[in-house]
Amino acid sequence: MRITCLAALVATSRAFTPPPRVKLPRMRRTPLRATTDDLTPGQRTALLGSLIGVYTSNQWCRQLLFSTVDFTSDDPFRFLNVGLELSRADYALLSTITFNALFAACSLAAGALVDRTDAVKLTYLSCGVWSLATVATAYTDSFAGVAACRALQGVAMAATAPAGYALLGRAFPADKLATATSRYAAAVSAGGALAAISTRLDDVVGWRGAFTTAGAASLVVALAACLCMPTDIGAPPPAQAKDDEAGGFGGVFASPAAVALLAATAVRFAAGFTIGVWALPCLRANFPDADVGVGYAVVVGGFGFVSALAGGAAADGLATRVPAARADASRALVPAAGCLLAAPLWVLALNAPSYAAAIAFLAAEFLVAECWFGPTTALLQQTVPPSSRGAAQGCFTALTLVGGLAPLAVGAAVDRPGGLELVPAVAGAVAAAYVVSAVLFVVAAGLLDGDAGKAS
Repeated sequence: MRITCLAALVATSRAFTPPPRVKLPRMRRTPLRATTDDLTPGQRTALLGSLIGVYTSNQWCRQLLFSTVDFTSDDPFRFLNVGLELSRADYALLSTITFNALFAACSLAAGALVDRTDAVKLTYLSCGVWSLATVATAYTDSFAGVAACRALQGVAMAATAPAGYALLGRAFPADKLATATSRYAAAVSAGGALAAISTRLDDVVGWRGAFTTAGAASLVVALAACLCMPTDIGAPPPAQAKDDEAGGFGGVFASPAAVALLAATAVRFAAGFTIGVWALPCLRANFPDADVGVGYAVVVGGFGFVSALAGGAAADGLATRVPAARADASRALVPAAGCLLAAPLWVLALNAPSYAAAIAFLAAEFLVAECWFGPTTALLQQTVPPSSRGAAQGCFTALTLVGGLAPLAVGAAVDRPGGLELVPAVAGAVAAAYVVSAVLFVVAAGLLDGDAGKAS
């Protein structure tokens, strides 16, 4: 009986005694990251479409200033330079340094940030910020106010290209990357066309209304990108030992081919920005009675867009016709040829006897010149370690500061007492930059060919 009672007491005590607490190791949640093979074709399309929309609005807001000036008019409602009493030198500063200084510095920071943070969020959040800065431009009443808005645009827009090209590098396989990046790069022409056709918007709502319209439309684009972009691709690639040794900016400058591509890019930007800033003023000076905005918009949006798309396809197509080891070198020859052909066409456009002839030469020039962007960015992504892709694109974008010095120098050379004539100065500066850029692209092709030979 005592044994039975004792057993009952033990059983009861065990029943009411809480079990010992076992402290389990705390598990760290690791965010899932999609890879190239994980994305469906629909997700790739949504990603590329969203990025194109963001980049188009980026270029529209960025280049809108170029379409709201006319130094032969005295209409303060339609033209910003008249309304705010800006000189050519003021306009050159607003078009270049006030934007490009912070844009270039922040591009380097954004490139490093892309390799460490969520590139998808960075894309649509930065779009929202520059959209608000564009709207704010409509409410400024001084050079300083426009300069402040341009500076804020520069900070926000600096994230677009590093994030976009890094996301494309993560989402698309190597044999399709040049085509994808060319489609993305075509947004530069699409946005430029929207900016150029905004001369008609100036006629209806004035320059202030044009900035409000572009900024509001870009806010809608930011919201659409937030809803449509696949989020799993945004996380940075996992660190690997070999990438850690040569990642970041060190991985970029360790590649001679990447350095050559960046050098060619700097000079090519000089040509492109000089065209962007001074093409419309030159056309208006040569043909004051022509509606130059519409014709230029057709050239940029049509022929420039086609060239940007064709550049990637041409580079990938050429790569399939040569030995695999020389594929990258052959891709670099596409922008080299485009630059070399563009130089004489640009000179002919600015010296054409009629507006129709000028537009025809410009169309041919844009058709051969704008093929450079996609192949160059794709090659840059492939010549650096995965953990340096954001940094590489940051360097690429930061070089707009170097390129932006060219139109500023042209403006200073024209405005000084006894200075150069605008049209000849712009024609010579752009043509020279095209030729030097072509030479540097050929150097890059040689280095890529040499790297392939060492690898084999």
